[in-house]
Amino acid sequence: MTVVEPLAVPLERVVGPLVGGVLARVHRDHGVDLRLGIRLDSVEAGTRPSSGVTCRLSDGTSLEADALLVAVGARAATSWLAGSGLDVGPEGLTCDASLTAAPGVVAAGDLVRWPHAITGEYVQVQHRTNAAEQGEHAAGSLLAGDGPRPGFAPVPYVWSDQYDCKIQVIGLLRPTDEAVVVDGSL
Repeated sequence: MTVVEPLAVPLERVVGPLVGGVLARVHRDHGVDLRLGIRLDSVEAGTRPSSGVTCRLSDGTSLEADALLVAVGARAATSWLAGSGLDVGPEGLTCDASLTAAPGVVAAGDLVRWPHAITGEYVQVQHRTNAAEQGEHAAGSLLAGDGPRPGFAPVPYVWSDQYDCKIQVIGLLRPTDEAVVVDGSL
């Protein structure tokens, strides 16, 4: 298997360069041909009858592949909300801290941006556990009617199992955050 990744290490935006470097070693130890800092430039029909596609990479190399999976990220599908009067754009639907988008309208899921009650900054967490927790909170906000509505203030977390490694991230990581090993080793 070959993985082409434009970033310097796998999952760099989520876990940073230190842990991403460890993950690169883990993938290589499991036989993955990891091409880091490289982009996919084009895809063409394979040159051999048995190959599916030829992938041209930004470093000038090519790969023959039977199958190709392209993962380019996520963007909130908000076009169905056009003309609704809600504060919606390419980055998602903006809600208040209680997940209220407008009077009588609450929202939950990947498209929701809300000011986190602790940090005050607008966040959007695209993970299934967050969507489930938001759904519960949004329902409570809706049922509160005109009463007080508490802010949605979870401690975001995500996890990933990669081979025999379990990665767990708690909190909101920023590109300027630094990972420090305080006990044990990576």
